Amino acid sequence: YNNNNEEFDEEEETMAAALNNVPFIEIVNASLFKTAANNNNNNIIRTTDDHLFKVYKLKLNNLLCESIKRGALRLLAGHHISRVEFHYFGNFDLRQIAHTVQLFDASSISLSVSIHPISVLGADTLRGLRRLTHFSLENTNLAAVEADAFAHLGDSLAELRLHYNQSGAVDRHAFRHLHLLRHLDLDLNKLSEDSLPPGTFDALHSLHTLSLSYNLLAKVSTLLFVCSKMDSS
Repeated sequence: YNNNNEEFDEEEETMAAALNNVPFIEIVNASLFKTAANNNNNNIIRTTDDHLFKVYKLKLNNLLCESIKRGALRLLAGHHISRVEFHYFGNFDLRQIAHTVQLFDASSISLSVSIHPISVLGADTLRGLRRLTHFSLENTNLAAVEADAFAHLGDSLAELRLHYNQSGAVDRHAFRHLHLLRHLDLDLNKLSEDSLPPGTFDALHSLHTLSLSYNLLAKVSTLLFVCSKMDSS
C-alpha cells in the first residue's frame, strides 16, 4: 500500500481508497486514511466505530476475485460508490479480470489493462465484461481488432482507449455496437489508410472525439464517417 496514492478532496466531497494488490484496506480513521498494521484485516473498509464510511470512488490495482474475503462486497453494497477503477499491470487472465469486475456495482466502472500480451481482440476476447463505462488497453501488443470485439459493451461504454499498441488492422464492424461511445483513442498504433475501411465509424452516433495521432495515416477518408455524428466543435 502506498500512501502517495491516497486522494481526499474536501471541496468536491469525494473520497477514494487506493489499493495495491490487496482487496480493501481497513480504515481506522476515515479522514486520515491510516491503515491497520495487521494485513490479515485489510479486506474491510470501516471507521473506528465499525460503520462503513461513505466511499465515492475505489481504485483497485491488480485485484483478483480470489483475494476478496466473504462479506467484503456486502459491506460496500449501497454505500455511495459512484466509480470503481480497475488497473492491471502485467500478465493477467482476462477471464479472471472479468469475473472480478462484475462483482462490483457502480454507476461508472473503468478498466485499464497494460503490458498484457493481447495480440487480437476478437468477438469472444472480452466476453464476460459488461457494464464498463471506460476501457483502456495500453502497451499490450494488440495488432488487430476484429468484428464485434465490443459487442458486450454496447449498452455502457462511453470511452475506449487502444493507444500505444501495434494495431495495424481494424475490422469495419469492430465498433458497430458502441452506440454510446463518446471518446475513441487510437493514438500510437500502425494504422494506415488501408487499416480503416470505409464505414469503420458508422455506428458511433454519439462520438464526440476521435484521436488518430502518431499512426501511419497520410490522410483520413470522409467515408469513415458516413453515418457517425461527431460534434463539429
